[in-house]
Amino acid sequence: MKVKGLLLSMALLLGAGSAWADDNVSVVRPLTIKAGQTQKVAVALENAKAYTAFQMDIKLPTGLTLSNPKSLRTSDATFHNITAGEVEGVTRVVALSYKQENDGSVLAGNGNLNFIDDNSPIILFFDITAADDYVDDGNIEVKNVKFVSADGTTQSLADASSASGLILGDANGDKNVDTKDAIKLVEQYLGKNPSNFDKKAADITLDGTFDTKDAIQIITVYLGK
Repeated sequence: MKVKGLLLSMALLLGAGSAWADDNVSVVRPLTIKAGQTQKVAVALENAKAYTAFQMDIKLPTGLTLSNPKSLRTSDATFHNITAGEVEGVTRVVALSYKQENDGSVLAGNGNLNFIDDNSPIILFFDITAADDYVDDGNIEVKNVKFVSADGTTQSLADASSASGLILGDANGDKNVDTKDAIKLVEQYLGKNPSNFDKKAADITLDGTFDTKDAIQIITVYLGK
């Protein structure tokens, strides 16, 4: 399905009515991004209600471009379609589930398969690439956030920004990525349940879980490699 078709489908969904929810999204960002680099940014969802579709507008600082939007939150990403298109100076990301019928068949379009499971708080991640002359002087903004449940109800969630966003790898929340984060992550992985552990920030590999691979990547970042 093309971007225009998805945007139109989302517009039809959002016409069903709107209400504010207690659920919220947050930005999980890299520690730094330098000119010429490509890094991953994630948007995490904290929710009590299940959703089948969402829309959000992502505004990047001048010199950054967005690509490769994907989701980790779906129980089976095969049954969801995520795409992005430029709309009035922002990148609008739209995700729609397919519809699963009672006989098990799957149809394209407005669906009933939820963006919710216990594997990861990450609802969306994408690559950002910095131009060769990029100067880090702005924040990533997530606005116009709307989620749709299977019954067609639309929930508008609060905007989010990288200004207060979590830092990928900062498992203990001290705004640094170092060996203490790796130790904290390993302790959690071993079932010790350490205090101040942030599972969203700990998943530095953005693979939907935190494990020894994340600890190794945290050490790699700390060593500057």
